Amino acid sequence: MKKHMKVIFFISVLFIICVGLFGVIHGEHKFGENISDYNWISKETAQSKETQKSDQNSKSGVLNGSTADNTQSKEDTTKESNSEEDSASELRAIAESDKTEKQQYLDRLDSIVSYYEELWKKSDSLGTVGMKELKSQEYTKWDDELNTIYQLIKKKLSEEEFIPIRDEERQWIDSRDKQAALAASESAGGTMEGLEYMAVMTNVTKERTYELVDIYFEE
Repeated sequence: MKKHMKVIFFISVLFIICVGLFGVIHGEHKFGENISDYNWISKETAQSKETQKSDQNSKSGVLNGSTADNTQSKEDTTKESNSEEDSASELRAIAESDKTEKQQYLDRLDSIVSYYEELWKKSDSLGTVGMKELKSQEYTKWDDELNTIYQLIKKKLSEEEFIPIRDEERQWIDSRDKQAALAASESAGGTMEGLEYMAVMTNVTKERTYELVDIYFEE
């Protein structure tokens, strides 16, 4: 009986060992298959990524080429525009060079007149205070122009030749101030007093500027 039990025990152990070996062998086989499948999937994924990257590079090249073409087109347009502006500037310079010194200064004074005429057309809504400020601004501009012309004349003439002009200018200043004061006195105490004063100062100064250009600058 004991011998019979030993045989059964021995057979059982062999069976268990066989089953274990079969499981190990089968597991390695399945693991190998999984590794193979994984490698195949990895290769497919890598190939897909390479294809996508190639497509993107191709599209990028097309876009970059298009952008370069657009940039070149804009540069060409800018060059043409600059060339036209340069030509216009050259024509203006040629036209200016054909003008006499006197005419160039007269054109400058005329442009100031036009500028303030446009401002005064829009002055209805300014009120008395606003109009007085605008007239004061206009007077300052003409006074600056007069001083500029006066200094240019001084450079043109010798000191001896300039003395009579200097004396004449002093008399003119005195006369201008008296005219402005007289005009303002007619509206003394009223809202128009200051405006009348600046209006006369401006008009007389403007006239004097034109007068000096007309007398002392060559045709």
